Amino acid sequence: MSLAGTAALSLLAGGVSGPLGTFVPLLVVLMAIVVPPRMFLVTAAAGAFAYVIVMVFGDPSPAGFPLVHSLAFACVAVLCLRHSAVLASLRRRLAETSRTDPLTGCLNRRGFDASVTAELAEAQRTGTPVTLVLLDLDRFKEANDTYGHRTGDELLAWTGQELRADLRARDAVGRQGGDEFAMLLPGTGAADAEAVVERLRPCAPGSLGHATFPADGSDYSELLLVADQRLYRDKAVRDRRAPCAASVARARAGIRPSGPVPEVEARERRRYSIADPGWMSITQTCVALVYVVLVANDHPHRASMVALSLWGFVTGVALVAGADWLSRSRLARPLMLVFAFSAFVSCAAIATLDAGWISHSGSAC
Repeated sequence: MSLAGTAALSLLAGGVSGPLGTFVPLLVVLMAIVVPPRMFLVTAAAGAFAYVIVMVFGDPSPAGFPLVHSLAFACVAVLCLRHSAVLASLRRRLAETSRTDPLTGCLNRRGFDASVTAELAEAQRTGTPVTLVLLDLDRFKEANDTYGHRTGDELLAWTGQELRADLRARDAVGRQGGDEFAMLLPGTGAADAEAVVERLRPCAPGSLGHATFPADGSDYSELLLVADQRLYRDKAVRDRRAPCAASVARARAGIRPSGPVPEVEARERRRYSIADPGWMSITQTCVALVYVVLVANDHPHRASMVALSLWGFVTGVALVAGADWLSRSRLARPLMLVFAFSAFVSCAAIATLDAGWISHSGSAC
């Protein structure tokens, strides 16, 4: 509906070269920022169709104007879409990192609590059971004191690996802190909980306790209390021993490389923000070169426009290539200001040489 109204306004104002001729491509650029990538493909196709309608049925435009116009705004839309996707990826990875324990690859307490809340809400709605299992490793402090903290970390990493090995899609494993782990098993009832606990014993030597919704409790705090009580009863009756050297060696040898936890570098977003103006300069100067080569063959300022376009292209490439260095440098702010000034002056100079804002390049700028 917005595209149809925008196209109608552009037609009434004189077509693509009229004062409202930028409305359709500007709307497409806006959509590139605010809609998901798949949806944008539909929007972009509709925008291209609307632009063709305006071009065909509107007032005649100068030769080459629709080509330069559409190329310039298409490049801006693609760059906006890319920037939006990068920001979405950064947010997604930050969210995942904030929920994951970096040592074991399990959920941290925050992530596990969120999973429990979601699964219990679903269980209350559907009436399906959910089992919570707690694990406390045997004499972990003694292992740390005997073999060192690095070995302790390896034991924790191996434990997390073993607990995650047979997970179903909706199961969750979390590290509650120190040597304490928890598992959430949706769809596992009270009758099967004991069998699950016994199956887990060989995976990680420790005391185990379990509780099942709704048989043992109606909310997380009740389940946690019951599971904790059973864990301490298990701890009291078991012969708990600190890991021997052989078991430590087996655990160390059993650690498999796991997929990296998505991390977000402190300067990653800054690097993208620095590189994007460079990509903008590269694409827009390429559009200007297309115009100069294909349309402005007899233009009196052709050579100057080519030189300015090449300058914008070269400085854009330099900025993209140096984005990583600039993201770590104190010179980033002044150099970006210099680049912005240079880009705007070059763009304005090309438009001025090409007869001002009503020209091909003036409209694109």
